[in-house]
Amino acid sequence: MVRNSKNFLKERSIRFMGETEFVLNNVLLNYYSFGSLLLFLTSMLVSGVFLFINQKISSTKHLAIGAFFLGIFQFGYAIATFFYHPFAAYHRWITVAFILPAILHIGQFIARYPENDFPKFNQTTTIALWIIALFSIGCFWFSTWNASLKYYFTTHRWDFNTENANEKIATVVFVYMFISFLAIPIWRMIRIRGKTRWIVFTFMTSFLIGGTTPIIVNFLGNDGYIERSIYFTSIVLLFIIAFFIILILYLNFSVERTSFILKIVGITFVTVLIIMQVLVYISNQDKEFEYDTLSRIRVEKALEGERVKGGISYIFKWNIAENSFDKKKIRS
Repeated sequence: MVRNSKNFLKERSIRFMGETEFVLNNVLLNYYSFGSLLLFLTSMLVSGVFLFINQKISSTKHLAIGAFFLGIFQFGYAIATFFYHPFAAYHRWITVAFILPAILHIGQFIARYPENDFPKFNQTTTIALWIIALFSIGCFWFSTWNASLKYYFTTHRWDFNTENANEKIATVVFVYMFISFLAIPIWRMIRIRGKTRWIVFTFMTSFLIGGTTPIIVNFLGNDGYIERSIYFTSIVLLFIIAFFIILILYLNFSVERTSFILKIVGITFVTVLIIMQVLVYISNQDKEFEYDTLSRIRVEKALEGERVKGGISYIFKWNIAENSFDKKKIRS
């Protein structure tokens, strides 16, 4: 029994060391993962605020559902930004599966605000968009089921090596955004009168800022035209700002009666999350600047011929005699 206990403890110790090594090698909490988690919490908070409204009308329900789906979508990004392992590529199954329903229901919120004037048309539109979304999601899952995995250095994450499938689903997302964030709001502004038209216009502007701008920046980041950090910063800040505007507008101009406590709690929590995101961004920029400064100092010392600790070495060396690169270090 003693021998078995010792073997058991040894096996548990080896297993624990293996798990610890796995975490150290593959898990990295940084500014991007924190920002994605912050967006996840913000989306869930906004969804919860709308769900707690008594006697909710149809538009409020769709806004709550859309915010909830956006939260799950951001949780997928959180996985990709802190889990640096090939398995993290499957975060795309989460993001693709929830972004289309999120956009769909946010569009239906506008279509039914302040009242559901065209119930049959809106119901038919919802069903049609859900069918297209499920078909698109199924096609993407099928295309990536046995796809090879690839680490994108420009985006700092693992992804499927399926450019064709990525482009097609990106096109579907863009079409859904055009319908929900532009076409439906313009249609509603034509049909309604008074100050409600300007409220819908503000909603539309918030959705375009928080949704369309990050999509454009995402395209530029994937192609390497801008740094990926700009995309993550923009999607976090713009999403939170958009949610903040939507929350203030809806709580102040909602058809349902909302308690004063609910308004204070909702707006306060979102404000605190915005402040936290700004502080984290400033802290991250300071760390980036310090790291860049230290790296420049090491490079300058290496160029001056001093001995530098930290393992700085040239991978490529130009061979003047052969007029080509010497790749001995790569081969070794």
